[in-house]
Amino acid sequence: MAFVYVKMVAPIYNLILPAAMLCLALAHPAIAGQESPDQASFFSGVVTDLTAEKVTVSRTILGKEPEKRTFAIHPDTKIEGKLKNKSRVTVRFAPAEDGEIAVSIVVRDKADKKKP
Repeated sequence: MAFVYVKMVAPIYNLILPAAMLCLALAHPAIAGQESPDQASFFSGVVTDLTAEKVTVSRTILGKEPEKRTFAIHPDTKIEGKLKNKSRVTVRFAPAEDGEIAVSIVVRDKADKKKP
């Protein structure tokens, strides 16, 4: 009896699983070629230039050219930590018509620990 059950159920799973995977792949915006307009991206690196209106972050990846990006800082930009030149940061940004806007900036520098 168990043998008959396996013979009947196995072909159904062979059809359902690929169909479900195809539906999920087509529904995902990145795979479908459409990026959500309110989806933010991240950029990590070292602060090279800092003003009240903008921050420039540079990163170097082994085997690639150094990359610099400038982000606008707005009053609603969340800044976690003390932002200064040469700080390691991660910037969450969103594209805008006039460039990229920093949504949040997280300073990754570790606090100076005093040696006993």
